[in-house]
Amino acid sequence: MGKAKQRRRLIEQLGLPERRADIARLVRSVDFVSRGGTCAMRAVTGQTALALLGVRSRIVFGAMLYRAGPDELADTVAFCGPDNRALRLDRKVLGHYWLEAGPELIDFSVGDWREQGCNTEGDPVYDAVDGVPLSPCRWTTTVPDFWWRPSVELTAPWRECRSLAPATPPLGVAWYHPEAAGEPMLQDVLFGELMRQITILMRDRVEQLLTDWRRSNAAREFDRKTFVSSAV
Repeated sequence: MGKAKQRRRLIEQLGLPERRADIARLVRSVDFVSRGGTCAMRAVTGQTALALLGVRSRIVFGAMLYRAGPDELADTVAFCGPDNRALRLDRKVLGHYWLEAGPELIDFSVGDWREQGCNTEGDPVYDAVDGVPLSPCRWTTTVPDFWWRPSVELTAPWRECRSLAPATPPLGVAWYHPEAAGEPMLQDVLFGELMRQITILMRDRVEQLLTDWRRSNAAREFDRKTFVSSAV
């Protein structure tokens, strides 16, 4: 039996839903230094790890807003452009990347939002009011390191902003709005030496994860690895 079939069989025996936290720790053990946020590289790395585990997924690009604190504007993490929609500006994007696997939405970048939430994506609707910059986001909520939830739970509540008053989520709620398939937009990341290195690292760590599951029904912590990328 080939390794791919062995992985799929082991996943079927163990039950994937019970292993999601282990998979998220594996994906998040890889850090990136880049011009943009972490979501693109988390999506690429997550898709690679899931594929090695026999789970097909696709990268999605769109808008994401999360209300972290009491103020509906200053305390909303907004990865989007005007009207709560994603925006492409040449090679720059005002938006977010995540994964979809069947009916599930998977986002391994959630644990990074608190640090990133101190800065918006540069949309004047969110980073200033009457020309006055908004204060850093105040966090009164707690988010996990990742979402792995039915997609409809996160995409159905989204609202487009059709007036001068921005529409934002209730406290502790995330809004996702898919706009396009993300793979074509990440070709500089998906191909080349960086992707080759990530694939090799993920292959080794997935094998380590499977070995841990076979032996002890648990997973050890992974050493952190940092890559430098200027592609996104």
